[in-house]
Amino acid sequence: MYLKCMQKLALINESFCKLMVYRRFKKRTQILYFICDIKLTLALTMTLFMIRKISGLAALLGALTVVIGAFGAHSLKEKLDPEALISFETGVKYMMYHVLVLLLVTNNSRLTEKSKIIISYLFLLGILFFSGSIFMIALDIVSAKQIWFITPLGGLLFIFGWLYAAFSFLKSDAKK
Repeated sequence: MYLKCMQKLALINESFCKLMVYRRFKKRTQILYFICDIKLTLALTMTLFMIRKISGLAALLGALTVVIGAFGAHSLKEKLDPEALISFETGVKYMMYHVLVLLLVTNNSRLTEKSKIIISYLFLLGILFFSGSIFMIALDIVSAKQIWFITPLGGLLFIFGWLYAAFSFLKSDAKK
């Protein structure tokens, strides 16, 4: 939503600048182009800042994944039945896979910033819904009957993230 707003703002500013050039306001033309350049630079800077924040968040999630995995392997081994422990390990594995992909996607120069942000949001929400719900069910915080729809929704977000990543990479190859 933020990115769409910034893109619309950039289009409005660009159109406004072209209109002012068309009307040939001599003194204001240079000032308006300068203002438009500043706003477009600000939009690009905010997008790059957002990508850096997502990369930092992914690194922190990687550390959290190691902590959760160690907690599961050492503390929960005696407390959980084997089926719950396997589910817990599945949540940890999927979390780590997608954290690593987040780091690769956000630092990939072939993807556009918009693609990076969309893929990141899909994977972050997938981690929250898929792994988070598995952790909650395995630890008996909630029953599977109460949140039965959350885990598949997280899996669906993972699938959409992978499909959007494939589409973005194929689109980036077509441009070159």
